[in-house]
This record gives sequence, structure tokens and C-alpha cells, in this order.
Amino acid sequence: MNNLVKFSLFTVIYVIMTWFLTEEVGCAFSGDQQCLVSFVGKYVVFMILMFVYDKWIKRRIFKTK
Repeated sequence: MNNLVKFSLFTVIYVIMTWFLTEEVGCAFSGDQQCLVSFVGKYVVFMILMFVYDKWIKRRIFKTK
């Protein structure tokens, strides 16, 4: 799968999860600086974790012969 498509899908998943689980998306779009920084910070951590999973962990979990 193309990396751009993969990370776009990760972004959509993150936004949907955040939208349903917290009020952070609405708060960030309303202009509150603290909510925006929190949203972006969590997004960066999520993308780093997805990168690590995609590059190293996924191969060890789903070994193919």
C-alpha cells in the first residue's frame, strides 16, 4: 500500500476516534489554543506509533512463510 494512502487512513482513523471519544476536536476547531496543541501533540504521537508499528512490529506479529 502506498505510504501516502496508509498515513491518510491513519489520520482519518485518529480524527474519527478522537471525535467520538473526546470533545477535543470541537474544542480545537473553536480556536482554543490549549485544545489545539493537545490535539496536534496527540496526533504526532499517534503517527509515530503507527510508523513504528508499520515498520517493525507488524512484520513480527504477522509472519508469512
